[in-house]
Amino acid sequence: MHKFAYYVCFKCRSPYFGGYRSCEVAAGEGEQDKFEESELVCGGCSAAGSTTCAKHGAEAIEHKCKFCCSVASWYCWGTTHFCDSCHRKQGTPESMSRKPKNQLPTCTPETCPLKIPHPPNGEEFVLGCQICRSASFC
Repeated sequence: MHKFAYYVCFKCRSPYFGGYRSCEVAAGEGEQDKFEESELVCGGCSAAGSTTCAKHGAEAIEHKCKFCCSVASWYCWGTTHFCDSCHRKQGTPESMSRKPKNQLPTCTPETCPLKIPHPPNGEEFVLGCQICRSASFC
């Protein structure tokens, strides 16, 4: 249990898995303390409302990497979604979470691999239901 980081959701007050403790260490001393308590929101609450799939609920909701135009596969610090590439850079000089927003990769509607409108990199964004998105590509 000491390998995992758990947080209390600000909205529903339930505990939730927020990543590995090793991610907190790789982030650097005090990095995880920069978050406001209100930013600690579990997956169910962060995907609630308009981002809940009518057919599949909140369980199949996927997120965009906060730092690039890829689908997130990691969730760290109880607040941040990373793709594998950006996650591997944590704890190195290329750490994406330490870059200012204006130094993050950018895209245009024509060049974005996600092919959907989204906010600039540096912000959390819900892509929608992964099951429905997969079915639309078939």
